[in-house]
Amino acid sequence: MKKIEVLALACDNGSCGNWRILQPFKKFSSPDIHVEPMLGNEYLMHCYGYYDAIIIQRPIAGCVDWIRSLIASGKKVFIEVDDMYPLEDPENPTYEMFKPGSEAANHILECIRISHGVMTNTAALVSHYSQYNENVGLFPNAIDFENPIYKQPRKRLTKKLTMFWSGSSGHGSNLSIITDAINASLKKFPHLALVMCSSPHNPDLLNMFEGAPDQKIAIPPCSFEEYGNLHSLADFVLAPIKDNSYNRAKSNIRLLEPAVWSVASIASAVGEYEEFAQKSNMPRASNTQDWIDCIKVFIDSKSFRLQCGQRANNLAKLAYDLKQVNSDREQWLLNLL
Repeated sequence: MKKIEVLALACDNGSCGNWRILQPFKKFSSPDIHVEPMLGNEYLMHCYGYYDAIIIQRPIAGCVDWIRSLIASGKKVFIEVDDMYPLEDPENPTYEMFKPGSEAANHILECIRISHGVMTNTAALVSHYSQYNENVGLFPNAIDFENPIYKQPRKRLTKKLTMFWSGSSGHGSNLSIITDAINASLKKFPHLALVMCSSPHNPDLLNMFEGAPDQKIAIPPCSFEEYGNLHSLADFVLAPIKDNSYNRAKSNIRLLEPAVWSVASIASAVGEYEEFAQKSNMPRASNTQDWIDCIKVFIDSKSFRLQCGQRANNLAKLAYDLKQVNSDREQWLLNLL
């Protein structure tokens, strides 16, 4: 029997495209389906004749007519989306573009309506997009534990106890909610250091924080492949996120990444961040004093910190292993093809 051929188009070569399309489908080993992951969904719009189905991540402007033509030619079309549209939070930097009733938001929702199914990564997004399509599959971001990068820890950058944060420029507002807690902690504990990795590289983010020069370290961003071992240099990770409708639908990736290395996190008590931390019995914080207290607990008790990291690692292996998530993807696709 001929394998079903599927083309999966990633929206970028950054974390979104890699976590959701490029990396997972490289490891797709189904005997019944062959999925070819590729970068870009604009210049490939004419190269679909060979494929039985197309997966489109975050469809760009103009995709509605293209999807309709694909469906008319007998192709199955699936949408991959990992954010909530339309945006309800005016503080979101892309709110004006994707606010309710906007052309961009309506475009994405129409692509979702007319497609054969939707792949997403959180329960909140499944609930949201089920309003527009009856075939919505939940496939969380998952870890390929066989990746050699997870056997190569990084060299530590300081002898001080290291708390770590990483994120893109758009995550600056989330970082801002723990400014006072970090400042208080750095002042009280001179053996504590903050290491940050922002994309694009923005050492000025460190200016948000007080502390001695050797307590604040900015490192440049790295490739997705290299990013896999970044959290190995930390003693614990800070995972702040503002409480709003958009963030309550976000994945727990910022806790999952350090969990690979059995590194514990302190998480905002929001959405899947809170759920992952709760299942791992890791600290959750809702306000500045919570963050100060949680940081102090990790500083005071190495054994508790290590126990939290191990529980997080166990949870990652149990619920977020790429082999199992890909097996679920395979079955879902087979049922709809």
